[in-house]
Amino acid sequence: FKANADGSYNFALSMLSLEASDRVTKNSFYPMVCRGLQDVNNTKKHAVHFETNKSSKGDQEVKFTMIAFETVASPLLIQAVKNFFDFSSLTATIPPILEVNADDLSDTLTDAIMDAWNGKNKQKQKWTLDMDVKAPILIVPENCTKSDALTIICNFG
Repeated sequence: FKANADGSYNFALSMLSLEASDRVTKNSFYPMVCRGLQDVNNTKKHAVHFETNKSSKGDQEVKFTMIAFETVASPLLIQAVKNFFDFSSLTATIPPILEVNADDLSDTLTDAIMDAWNGKNKQKQKWTLDMDVKAPILIVPENCTKSDALTIICNFG
C-alpha cells in the first residue's frame, strides 16, 4: 500500500497459489481441498491478483484476476473447521453500533454509490474496472474415504 499526500494511492495484493491440503480426513480420495487449475509451468500468473489505484484527479482503476480452481467440500473437514471456530461459549454481545440491518446496509451502500457518481459528474474522472475471473469447480462428496460414495460436481464454467 502506498498513499501520497495528494490523495492518490496504490494498493496490490497477490497470491501465487490456491493450494490447500486436507490434513483432517485420513485416506481421503480428495487430498487437496483447494487447487488452482493452471499450468504449473506458468510462474508469471498469480492465482489471485487484486490491484487498485487512485490518481490525485480522482481517476480510479481496479484490476482483479483469479484463475479457475477446484475446491472440495469434505464433510469431515467442514466439521473440523466448524469445531475449531466454535464461538458458542462466548457471552460477549455485539455493540449496538455494529448491529446492521440489511435494508440499512443496502441504503447506505446505494447512497455511497450515488455520492461517488454525483462527485464524478461534477469533475471529469475516469473509472476503469478490469476483471478476469475464471469459474470454479465445486466437488461435494457424501464421504471422502469411500470410493462408491455419491458425489456432486458443479462446474460453474
